Amino acid sequence: MFKRILVVIDPARHLEPAMDFVIKMVRRWDSSVVALYTAFEEAAPFKPTYSGSVDPAKFVGKDAVKEFKKLLKKEVGPDVDFTTMIEEGPYEVIVPMVAAREDVDLVVLGSFHDKMLRAIVGSDTERIIEYSPCSVLLVRNPSPLPKEGSVIVFAHDNTAISDKFIKTMAELSRDLKTSIQPVLGVPPKAIGNCKERGEWLVETFAKEGVISEPAQVLTSRWILGPHGVVHRAVAGLMPSMVVLSRYTDVAASKASHWLVHEFVKDTPSPMLILK
Repeated sequence: MFKRILVVIDPARHLEPAMDFVIKMVRRWDSSVVALYTAFEEAAPFKPTYSGSVDPAKFVGKDAVKEFKKLLKKEVGPDVDFTTMIEEGPYEVIVPMVAAREDVDLVVLGSFHDKMLRAIVGSDTERIIEYSPCSVLLVRNPSPLPKEGSVIVFAHDNTAISDKFIKTMAELSRDLKTSIQPVLGVPPKAIGNCKERGEWLVETFAKEGVISEPAQVLTSRWILGPHGVVHRAVAGLMPSMVVLSRYTDVAASKASHWLVHEFVKDTPSPMLILK
């Protein structure tokens, strides 16, 4: 499924759940791993004339990278394909740049230790999701890979759903042997169309050989909006994974970025944004 994974090693984030999840993915899909440490926070500030390469010995993050490499080889095997990279620059610039350069198909992030810090500096996670050329996985808590027979939730806040997303979501569900629970949110005036879209979605997944539960179609006239009611509904389901789509629906300006914002804030399940 995911053949080349970029793991962002950041001491300011909870690394253990993300690292553990990556190990499980490597075991299942025999993925290669790129461990990226961005040295921006430890670098001397305002160095406009700096042109030399970053010396790994200067940065505390090198220890986290070494520990992850040791753990990965212990749990998966000594022959695991592992690459270490240390780059200098802000996360939202470096992570998408390295993801494109290394031709990875998934970026994996942990969550911030300090919610107050996130509130002050803004969410670089959301910016990485926005700028990344590939799918992004956010792992906040210790979690297993979705088990056979478990439910993966597809959370969406409009009726635009790309064919590429359907194919990728079905491939993921078939591989993991899970069912899919669509949860769709729209403004009140679009509720009829969304119900039809939900029925179409179930039928389409069935044609792809995937079991889909009847779509939950939600709306809100109040301040929560479609994204808010979708987030609340998904939280109540406690799924093994939440999947969001950022394919052509975003390119066509038909999807709200607020849905990503809601789920990045506090969703306990692993969150996969397919792009």
